[in-house]
Amino acid sequence: MATEKTQLLPSGKHDTPPPDIGFAPADEKHEKISMVPFTQLFRFRDNVDVILMILGTFGSIAYGVLTPAQFLLMNSVIDDFVDFAQCLRSNCTNPVDLESSMTDVAWWYIAFAFLNLLFAWMGLGLWGLSAERQVHKMRLAMFRNIIHQEIAWFDTHPSGELGTRLTEDLNKLADGIGSKFGRLIFSFSAFFAGYILGFCYLWKLTLVMMAVLPIVALSGGVLAK
Repeated sequence: MATEKTQLLPSGKHDTPPPDIGFAPADEKHEKISMVPFTQLFRFRDNVDVILMILGTFGSIAYGVLTPAQFLLMNSVIDDFVDFAQCLRSNCTNPVDLESSMTDVAWWYIAFAFLNLLFAWMGLGLWGLSAERQVHKMRLAMFRNIIHQEIAWFDTHPSGELGTRLTEDLNKLADGIGSKFGRLIFSFSAFFAGYILGFCYLWKLTLVMMAVLPIVALSGGVLAK
């Protein structure tokens, strides 16, 4: 008795072909691979991912602003000690209450620690969560593309290459559009916030620091290689 075969994969001219996932045959690996535009890195995002990235961006910016702002507390501590020392030398009758001042600073440091923990989690954790969600969709799309290929396609693509694409390459992509992207926003935020605070309090010293900034950047670039 004849049995009817079930077609596992769609075929025919009316079927929509799966999207290209960038695999090149073994004899075409020498060709230059075109770079993906930056905006295409987030093509698998959805509304939830957009919300996570917006909150993560806000957290990274706030985390970067808080980093140089903590030095204002240290500035307050140093001023109190200087005023107290000058008061002792001049035999003043109303010295600075160091105990009360240090208690206030300690409470401020506790508040800064809590805010740093919160914004660091938002800036790094939410970006990482969004990246993992998007990479999961990429893995599904890549796997869906692979199973729709012809049998001859697997003769020109080693099995190890498929596993590398599904694991290592996408893990690197998740790292790049995840926590590292949040760190990048944090670094720029801390950089600009630090210079803004510097110009507000000690603009002359800030100008001197800006004069040596190219040398510091060049040294960092050389050491990073």
